[in-house]
This record gives sequence, structure tokens and C-alpha cells, in this order.
Amino acid sequence: MSTITIDSRRSAAGVAEPDPRRWQALAVLAAMQFMLTLDVTVVTVALPKIQHDLLFSHAGLAWVLNGYVLMAGGFLLLGGRLADMFGRRRLFVTGVVVFGVTSALCGAAVTSSMLVTSRFLQGTGEALAGPAALGMIPVLFPDSRERMKAVGVWGGIAALGGTFGTVLSGALTNVDWRWIFYINIPVVLFALLMVPRVLPENRMARESNRIDVPGAVTATGGLVAIVYGLLQAASHPWGSWQVLVPLLGGIALLLIMIGWEARSPDPIIPLRFFTNRTRVTSNVVSLTLFAPFYGYVVLLTWYMQQVLGYSPLKTGLLWLPLGVGIGAGMGVCTWLMPRIGVKAVLSVGLLGSAGGLRPGLRGADRHAADRRGAGPGHPGHARTAVRRRPDRCRHGPVGRAHPRIRPSVPRRGRRARLRRRARPGAAGESGRHAAHRPRRGPRRPRPSTSVQSTKSPVRREIGK
Repeated sequence: MSTITIDSRRSAAGVAEPDPRRWQALAVLAAMQFMLTLDVTVVTVALPKIQHDLLFSHAGLAWVLNGYVLMAGGFLLLGGRLADMFGRRRLFVTGVVVFGVTSALCGAAVTSSMLVTSRFLQGTGEALAGPAALGMIPVLFPDSRERMKAVGVWGGIAALGGTFGTVLSGALTNVDWRWIFYINIPVVLFALLMVPRVLPENRMARESNRIDVPGAVTATGGLVAIVYGLLQAASHPWGSWQVLVPLLGGIALLLIMIGWEARSPDPIIPLRFFTNRTRVTSNVVSLTLFAPFYGYVVLLTWYMQQVLGYSPLKTGLLWLPLGVGIGAGMGVCTWLMPRIGVKAVLSVGLLGSAGGLRPGLRGADRHAADRRGAGPGHPGHARTAVRRRPDRCRHGPVGRAHPRIRPSVPRRGRRARLRRRARPGAAGESGRHAAHRPRRGPRRPRPSTSVQSTKSPVRREIGK
């Protein structure tokens, strides 16, 4: 323990004098990063209103969220390479400008295609600004101890931005959903005003100044194609060409990217990156944790609004305990990791998450049974469940003996089923209904079906 302290003091003594504006610069970078991560989840509560106003399909609505995330992740490494070549402050300002302009376009969108296109461009701005901001922290904080604190502050504020996005989305959607995009503009103007005053220019000297555009394009295009194929599977069979063509095309693009990166003299993703077992394991674990988490946030938000009938403001406020818990967990995790290790902290966190999800699922099941609605997996089912509740149909309380989530069925099939249940003695009729049905007496003989018996006296006379 004493050896580490002595080494850290020596390293601190050997570094250059730190910039006196470094904490102000960190505040600007963290504020901008807060908005960049905020836009990942800020659209979740507003999605039903966006779908209603811009006439989105269910598959198309997913691109409002996926377009931003795919472009931000796909071009993230390319943005870092450009920041090293042309200067981190310059790329940060460029990304902030792109992010601000596209945020205004998203708020002013009048068609679904305009909003999706603007979200793709907005994600490109995040891919330029995010790596440049993170690359400025080691320059501003040469001391290792201050650098660890700065990275912790920057990462914690970024995580809080993604968590509190749903809370802010609920509050702004109650006014107008377009404000979830317009709220970015004041922060963008603040960043553009402060960056020249507190951020120095910095770039990395590299032996090669090649830009690996084919690697970034094939990686991003492959991910977009795979996501498109998965979304098509919601409305088409898995064996149809609408699903197989984008899936196979996306896999082919990723294979082309791997072959290109293996032969490129300056690859954007060096293949030796995957030779480190710890690095690969941590990335795979992060993928398996965050991918279902974002799906959980989106589906549960739709479920609360479209099945339980909560307002956008109430839905957003219900996410507040999660944000508070994440903030407290980050503080406890920072304190525990040096003492008990990363694996123990990760195990405790996963068990705690599983324990917290179980009571929530039970509560959702009870609510759905009371509402007789559809599950949260399909927005159309949820809308049908809210619009028309089977336990309030004209035939009386049907299905009380089945307290579980009942899937929605097409309208014609539902009406026919209700008519069959309403008929006395119909199949599937509960015992309570059968006890109150009237008993039928002996069947009367059917009248004669001859032509003479069906004619009236006047028609018989005319026929003669």
C-alpha cells in the first residue's frame, strides 16, 4: 500500500502544471455528455404521441430510438480517429453543432421519415462529440489521481443522463413531445460559448493519417441491416425474404468488415483487440446487460401508458426511483471495488437487479389480470386492451374465472367468441352463467314446409 502511494506522489511531482480551468472544462464536457446520453432514452415516454402525430407504424417507430443508437455506436471509433487527427476541440465543436442542428430538425419534424432521418444525423453528431470529449480528459488532468476522479464524474453524469431521460421525457411530453428535442439547444449554445474559453486545442501525433472509412461504413451498415431484419420479423415469418435478406446482408457486411480490417495497414478496429480475454469478456458482459435493459425500459414504458393508462408525467416520475438507485449504486460500487474486487461487486449487482425485477413482474401480472389487457410486448395489443375491455362488454362479465394476461385477438374473432359465450349452453360457459340460464322445455314440432302452407290466403287465390 505504501509503495503505491510513493509511486503516485512521484508521478504527481513529475507532471506539468495542470490547467487552472480544468474543472470548468470538465463541467462543460460533462454537461454536453449528459445531453448526448439523455437523447438515448428521452424519446421513450413520448413514443406513443409521436406515433399518433406522425402516423408511425410499429416497426417504423423503433427507428426513432435505434437510428440514434446505431449511428452513435457505429461511427464512435471513426470519430475518435478523426479527433486524434484534426484536433479534439475542433471535432467536439463540430459534433456539438451537428447535434444541435439535428435536434432542431427532430423537433420540427412533420413526417415520420423526416424524424427518422434527423435522428440518424443526430447520432452522427454524438459519434463526433463523445470521443473528443473523453479524449480531452487525460489532457486536462495529467495527474493520475485527479484523472480518475474526473473520469468518474464524467461517466457518472453520463449514466445519470441516460437514466433521467425518461423522467424528463414524461414532464416535457405533458406539454409537447417536440420539447424533448428542443431542450438540447440551450445546452448546445452554452457549450459553444464556453469551449473557446476553457478548452485548449489538442491532437495526437500519429505515424499514419489514413481514415478507415470502409471499416466504419461496413460495420455500421451491417448492424443497421441486422436490426432492420429483426424488426421485420415482427410482421413477417422468419423464413420470408423480408427477414432473411437484411439479416444475411448484415452478416455479410460484418464479414467483409473483418476481412478488410485484417488486411488494412491502419484498421479502425485492430483484430488484436480481441486477443485479450479480459477485454472481450467485459465487452460481452456489457452487451448482454445493456441490450435487454434498454428493451426493458422501452417496453415497460409502453406498458404503463398503453395498458395501465398512466399519463406521460406519471410514467416519467415512476422511473425516478431507478435513477436514484443507479446514482446510489455507482457511489457504493466505487467504494466497494477497491476492497472486495470487481467480480464480487458485479455478482452482488446482478443478484440485486434480479431480486428487484421479480416483485415488479408480479405486480404487472396482477395489474394486467385486473385490466384484462394484452401483454406489453406488442403496442397494438396494448392499445386494444385499453380501448376495449372484455370484462365490460355488452354480454356481461366474461372471463372472470381466468385471472391472467389474456392476449388480444382480432375484433371479428373476439365478437364471435363473446356471442358464443353469451348463448345459453355454449361451449366454454362458466358454471355461474350456466346456473342462471333459463331451462328450455320440450322442443315443439316444426311447421310443415310445403309450398301451400307458406302462402298467404290471398296468394293462394291468385295462384288459382
